[in-house]
Amino acid sequence: MKNQKWVSAREDSSKGFTFIELMLVVVIAGVLMGLAVPYFEEWKKDLEYREVTRHIVSILRYAQSRAITTNLEHRVEYEPENRRYRVIQGNRADNSSNWSTVVCDWFVLPHGVHLDTTVNTVHLNTNGTANGATIKIQDAEKMTKFEVKVANTGRVRVPLSL
Repeated sequence: MKNQKWVSAREDSSKGFTFIELMLVVVIAGVLMGLAVPYFEEWKKDLEYREVTRHIVSILRYAQSRAITTNLEHRVEYEPENRRYRVIQGNRADNSSNWSTVVCDWFVLPHGVHLDTTVNTVHLNTNGTANGATIKIQDAEKMTKFEVKVANTGRVRVPLSL
């Protein structure tokens, strides 16, 4: 019995975590997650505004490209009050009288995203030019998040800063 080693209960239990230590980690993780949720929601909403902005730019460029390749006028119509927009095609290269051909049916904006436009129709000509317009992508409080600018030359762009 001289070589027998006695291990105390305290030394044996030091190989794991106590319940209190574990609960402390869970509480800290919960607090950190609670602080992160508002930032995550804001990031998600900002992503929606960016997606709508990209889609409007794409639709404008698509309509412009179609006007050039088909040699027929095109329009992108906006209905800000209904939160939607679409692409229609005219029946002539200039001064179209019939706008009944729908190229892209109504795109409805996500909930909480609104449009404010200087004109309700962006007219895209067969030579690539357009009537000038500014389309503002706004939140539910009508604060502008992004702008899409269409120049008379047909250039479509999103300014870097508002």
